[in-house]
Amino acid sequence: MNSEFKKALDAGLVEPVMFNGEHFEVDGVKFYQFVDGGTKMTAARFYAMADLQRDHDELKLDGPTLDTAISVIDEALTKCMTMTNDANMQAVLMTAKLHANNVRQRRKYDMSVERTYDNATAFHFADDENPLLFDAGKAMRNKQLWMKNPNALDFFLTQPIGRVVNWQMLYDSEGLNFLRSQLMLELSILEQTLHDTALLGLTTVTSSTLKSRKETLNALITSLTDRLRIILPSLAPTTPNKKNLPSAPKKRRKKKK
Repeated sequence: MNSEFKKALDAGLVEPVMFNGEHFEVDGVKFYQFVDGGTKMTAARFYAMADLQRDHDELKLDGPTLDTAISVIDEALTKCMTMTNDANMQAVLMTAKLHANNVRQRRKYDMSVERTYDNATAFHFADDENPLLFDAGKAMRNKQLWMKNPNALDFFLTQPIGRVVNWQMLYDSEGLNFLRSQLMLELSILEQTLHDTALLGLTTVTSSTLKSRKETLNALITSLTDRLRIILPSLAPTTPNKKNLPSAPKKRRKKKK
């Protein structure tokens, strides 16, 4: 247990995240949040959430995707300058073009599912984290753990962090299938790039960034696939809290005399 976390817990500043009446836990990792609906959140975590929002609002994509694409384009084009074999030159240029096109496509839509998980990483944390600070590495771990639970997305959408998410798309089969197809396209580009690492002359750092992004994409695709199974054939097109609303009383049929 992180020492700063223990201090915050003992001081009553943090509390367990309750999920379906139980302490939210995935693969043995239990999650917590600041009390009073997050009003006790520290400045470091608040600004981290603001930065995540800026990435999604201004760029229409998350930081890792942008960083990955820029790194690959830059290093692939640099490699082109030293190459003389036309076939290899074409392969390198095509890789750069694919990543550039991926960035262009991602700027056209709001990845609501990833925004939801990103927001949650600032709002929720485990007992091995310092609640006073935002740890990007632990945040990535938490995202991948949460994506293993098919009901976690619905839970996060009912929290205060869900108010800044385009949740309608996450309750529409067409929207979910579109997001899933875009993620699969990005995944195929990353897999081909990793396959051609030596040809492209990518550095260890860039390869590591690609592998990390690949893990996140696989988890996101699995999460969306699970979600499609949950909402089909019955969709909730009007509100993410619809399942929590009391149902209308059923009308009794009059018996025929």
